[in-house]
Amino acid sequence: GDPYYLPFEDPYDLQTDELYFTCILNENESDGEITVLANANTDSDNSTAVYEIAGDGTFVWFGSQTWTPAVRLIISEWTGVEELNTATGLNSFMINPNPAVDIARLNFNLNQNSVIAYEVRDMSGKLVDWKNVGRFVEGNQVIDLNVAGYAAGNYNVSLVVNGAHMVTRQMSVVK
Repeated sequence: GDPYYLPFEDPYDLQTDELYFTCILNENESDGEITVLANANTDSDNSTAVYEIAGDGTFVWFGSQTWTPAVRLIISEWTGVEELNTATGLNSFMINPNPAVDIARLNFNLNQNSVIAYEVRDMSGKLVDWKNVGRFVEGNQVIDLNVAGYAAGNYNVSLVVNGAHMVTRQMSVVK
């Protein structure tokens, strides 16, 4: 049902006229499962691959699939305050206190019921923390972010709304 946000651990600069390939591997045995939707006969160059068990029991990549997984890659730039509108589902997003010592509160106002996630990256773009928080109702909302274990410095905190819109604010942590 609800979108589940999966951040990349490292930022990537995408180039035009280049082919990119990514996958999701579930390396831990668990009762959970990952479902990826697919569209049959949509991979015109048969470049899609799948990682499955071969006849000898090892995992290998099988290429030339005739279907393309429906995984959405969002490559838009960060959204600024002036770009918030009804399309994002978000009216406002602020961080208080800023700078923070132990707890930073992510204060935001939704104009519709939305699924929320967040990610925190240091200034080099390295992923520091992230969480799929859950479904929130329209109106004012608060998420307490425990920053006590973060090193002193500046961070980019991104709020992800409905798995599709990312709005980023800068946060400072002091010790």
